[in-house]
Amino acid sequence: MERKLIYLAYQTDAWHSVETRKLVYIGENLEETIRKMVDFLSLTEEDVKQLRQWRQTSCNNRDFEVMIERQFVNDFTV
Repeated sequence: MERKLIYLAYQTDAWHSVETRKLVYIGENLEETIRKMVDFLSLTEEDVKQLRQWRQTSCNNRDFEVMIERQFVNDFTV
């Protein structure tokens, strides 16, 4: 069975607490997901660098952070 990779983008509090995660985007590749987050949340170039390197932002002097989680899903899952 073939698995498909997706990227789940969350807006979180400054500590990336699980209970504060708010799913804001589901993408099919990392760069597309980062671009959408830049547009949607007005992220900076430093944020983009952090998302590419660690798939999360940190210390950005805002009241939220962004994290991107990789997930494999079955192609037949609805």
